[in-house]
Amino acid sequence: MKEKIKLLILEDQPMLCRAYRMFLQNDHEMDFCITEAHNCKEGYALIAQATIGYFDLVLLDVQMPAYPEKGITSGEDLGLLLRKRHSRTKIIIVTYLMDGHRLYRLFKNINPDGILIKSDMDEDFIIDTIKMVLQGNMVYSPAFHKLLQNRTGNCLLDETDWELLHLLSIGMPVKELSKKMNLSLSSIEKRKRKLKEFFLNDKDQWFNERSLLHIARERGFI
Repeated sequence: MKEKIKLLILEDQPMLCRAYRMFLQNDHEMDFCITEAHNCKEGYALIAQATIGYFDLVLLDVQMPAYPEKGITSGEDLGLLLRKRHSRTKIIIVTYLMDGHRLYRLFKNINPDGILIKSDMDEDFIIDTIKMVLQGNMVYSPAFHKLLQNRTGNCLLDETDWELLHLLSIGMPVKELSKKMNLSLSSIEKRKRKLKEFFLNDKDQWFNERSLLHIARERGFI
């Protein structure tokens, strides 16, 4: 009898969840017990309630509806929670993100066992990746390798930049930003200019916070 592989799918698109189920059920070498969550609230509940080591594997989408009550803003936070509470669980990030900087942050912070770009995927690739990861291998899709190689290394965001970007995205006033982050107003403005250069890639362009946040959302940073 084949051993049951306990799989958690964290994905906000039900159609993709159905496709994953169909692909996995068509494979005769593995037998899956599949659980799904379609937003960060559902994902948080499953991760928090599961016993240590319960899930063998997680397919993790990064862009999922947030759970602000618990400070869970995206699938990245769920990945960090998984690493903290279920360190033996294998994680494969499955995403549409095509930004090398964003993917590098996920790679560095979560240290996933695999990263798949959805545009790269087909049934065979998903099945082969899952088998390889369960065998202890690390698997990263060709698009991820290419994006990582092409990312700009001279203007990386640090944790303070990321915090500022998040607080800007929720509309926190500048004076509150200064108190919250323990930074002077001039330091806040300096980091805003850094964010502008990072996202708009034009040092001479007039700074527009709305444009900055729009581009950051499009690229999956917030």
